[in-house]
Amino acid sequence: MTGKPAQPGKGPPTPRDELDEWIDRACEQDDLAEPLLDAEVVDDDVTSPLSPEDIRKARADLAVWRAPLDFRAAVVALLKRSRSREFFNNPGHQFLRDAFVLAEFVEREPVDRVRLAAQSEQWPDGYVRIGNETKNVEITSADVPGRRIGDEYKFPTEAKLDPVDNWVQRAAAIPGALEKAISAKVAKRYGSPALLIVYLNINEWGIREAETERAIIEIKQRHSASFDGLFVLWKGKLL
Repeated sequence: MTGKPAQPGKGPPTPRDELDEWIDRACEQDDLAEPLLDAEVVDDDVTSPLSPEDIRKARADLAVWRAPLDFRAAVVALLKRSRSREFFNNPGHQFLRDAFVLAEFVEREPVDRVRLAAQSEQWPDGYVRIGNETKNVEITSADVPGRRIGDEYKFPTEAKLDPVDNWVQRAAAIPGALEKAISAKVAKRYGSPALLIVYLNINEWGIREAETERAIIEIKQRHSASFDGLFVLWKGKLL
């Protein structure tokens, strides 16, 4: 998730902080009237958390074609009811993690309609419609080697924060992590064309940003022929 370096006297931002930041930004842009979760909220303060029945219904609802604005609003509403440890670590919330990335994508790339794949579908992860054309969408993520998104929330009573003291090392890890994530999708040799959206979940806090963006573009160019479109979401930007 994108975010800012720690302020004096505070620890580094957690995925909960960054998720709340995304909700704030989405709601501001969409002029949604509902009150938002404060960036300092703790999981125990999440009101009306999603029940198993809510999750089942949400999974089905997000598989219905929607306008991009409506899709994003639906995702925002679900994220506001999601506890971090569940969102990041519960396999039953994978659809919501995919929906988050898809919502970020349609915020930046013009499409007419969007939906997740139905739970019964084995492939792809979602779809977008542009004019009369429907495009398959595959979603994946690239993270710090040896660390999975949500590791901070494996233990409810203990926050295990990802260190941010070696930003140069983080920047150096980005090309390899991105190459690995894309190559894994290329190796699947899908029988139908698909857009690939890679959520690049490594923040180097501005160290070597220009060089990193150039590396991302070069990697995309190498693999572009394997997909109907190849996009990388990084630090709030679609590359």
